[in-house]
Amino acid sequence: MRVCFISNLFPPYGRGGAERVVEEEALALKALGHDVSIITACPVREDGSVEPRMSVENGLRVYRFFPLNLFFYGELGQHPAPARLLWHLRDAGNDHAARTVERILKIERPEIVHTHNLKGIGFRVPAVIRKLGLFHAHTLHDVQLVAPSGLILKGKEHAFGVTDPLSRLFAGMARSRFGSPDMVISPSRFLLRFHEERGFFPQSQKVLLPNPAPHVMPAKHAPSGETRFLFLGQVETHKGILLLIEAFRRLVKERPKARLDVVGAGSGLEEARRVAGKDVRISFYGKKKPAQFADMFSKADYTVVPSLCYENAPTVIVESFAYGVPVAVASIGGAPELVQHEKNGLVFEADNVGALVAALTRACDEKGAWPERSRAAVRTAELLAAPRHAERLEALYEGRDPALEEREPIAPMRYQPSLT
Repeated sequence: MRVCFISNLFPPYGRGGAERVVEEEALALKALGHDVSIITACPVREDGSVEPRMSVENGLRVYRFFPLNLFFYGELGQHPAPARLLWHLRDAGNDHAARTVERILKIERPEIVHTHNLKGIGFRVPAVIRKLGLFHAHTLHDVQLVAPSGLILKGKEHAFGVTDPLSRLFAGMARSRFGSPDMVISPSRFLLRFHEERGFFPQSQKVLLPNPAPHVMPAKHAPSGETRFLFLGQVETHKGILLLIEAFRRLVKERPKARLDVVGAGSGLEEARRVAGKDVRISFYGKKKPAQFADMFSKADYTVVPSLCYENAPTVIVESFAYGVPVAVASIGGAPELVQHEKNGLVFEADNVGALVAALTRACDEKGAWPERSRAAVRTAELLAAPRHAERLEALYEGRDPALEEREPIAPMRYQPSLT
């Protein structure tokens, strides 16, 4: 098949896990023998050109262009609120981006167009796909079609930016522009329900397909008297980094043989360093490339995902599982769907420092349970491995349903709202 992915970001430009998912899917489909191309955005070039340029990267044809807007999507957080508002308005009806995507699709002539995050390329893209009569699959990654910021915090579900008149207008526009793609894929039940409850994609076939886990060897874990925790991701307040540091500092008063490694960058880094103070048990490593993750996971006993916002399915969870590291995760959004409490990790109440301290304490005290939790994490990752994920995508594209009963939790399936 000829498959074209469209994503606002693609390596080396990226902010989170969604871009890595696109790359994993594209490479895995190519390995199965399919012809794969990518359409994505890039910053303004030095020569000022906004025309698409194609390059071959790892055997994939990648078309990059700057959608005419105030600035590149990857720079959105660097600008004040008024500028971001104007950017969103332009993005919603970006004629230049729509025309450019249409030109590329006419060149590529794919049988399948698989879109991921489109904010930054524009919400007119689905109409282009419909106009050309192409099969359209769309993968959900977050709540950005409802909340312009892409964030909804616990306790602020009805705050400005979520349910105010301007945000409702934005969501209505997104709902109308997207219409009903042939297929909507979500890594979590939570995110499917979230959109269904708001009237999105009424005629689409909806399927559950967890994010692919990287194909890596489990990290060698050296037995130690200390317990080492890993935070890997964007160092932002909504990711719960300050809550984690506070919980860790409480923990070490009773369990001094513990360490916390913080890997990542973000606007919350300076504040996180300030809160950590001079505690030598807390280390900051900055942003690492995926190729460097093995070293960090090899040192970790548990990865901690303390999010304060409603996330879909953070890719760090399946990455951690692939390396054999159990995960302690906050009970919010779709993240806890992947973590089976006391089997491949621990689940704690979100935005509750006491609950997080209790989870970290259990991790320190239950050393005997760690080996089986690690093995369970690896088994979960094996079920979600990128080659299997690609085979399921292939089956979905071809109209075959591989959701046999024994594979039900991790195979794509028609979504049933009654499921828990």
